[in-house]
Amino acid sequence: MKQTPLGSAILRLFGDLGERLAERNVPADAVRAYLFGGCAVHIYATSRTTSDVDVEFDYQLLHRGDLDLSLQELPFLLYDDPEHGPSQLVYDRKFNTTLCPLHEDYRERSSRLGGESTFDSPLSVWLPCPEDLAITKLGRLSTMDVDDILLLLEQPGASIERFEQLAREAIKYYVGPDLSSHIDYIKRKWSAR
Repeated sequence: MKQTPLGSAILRLFGDLGERLAERNVPADAVRAYLFGGCAVHIYATSRTTSDVDVEFDYQLLHRGDLDLSLQELPFLLYDDPEHGPSQLVYDRKFNTTLCPLHEDYRERSSRLGGESTFDSPLSVWLPCPEDLAITKLGRLSTMDVDDILLLLEQPGASIERFEQLAREAIKYYVGPDLSSHIDYIKRKWSAR
């Protein structure tokens, strides 16, 4: 991961949450945070900015109320961005992966962020692969979403073929409208680059 002010702020925000969970005696690696949205795109491509952190939590050794309380106590994080000036970062408490298309096996393709220094923390942060992140952008498909998808598919190891395969599998159980035309649109945009 290339170090940027936003990237460092993202890791610092998760570090603060990990410390709060540790204060509640939550055991190491009890909570997994899967990063989505603009922050995840930024981790891959460093060209995207955002002020909200979209995250899906996965936990088994923790009561949901303890996590919610730790999140409520967590203030927004201020940081200085050389291009945009003073900026803030805050958890988006309304983010929910059930509202966007997402492949059911995305966790298996995710990679852990933060290095070895985070292994004793109650919280580990995971980044879904570029194709899985791109799939989550298919539902809304705004101009920014299209740009994000194409940027994600340009990442080393990513491929349009894998994206299409995973996206077609994911839309079979997506609760929203059929997104086949959105996948086809992305394929056309990819070919036209």
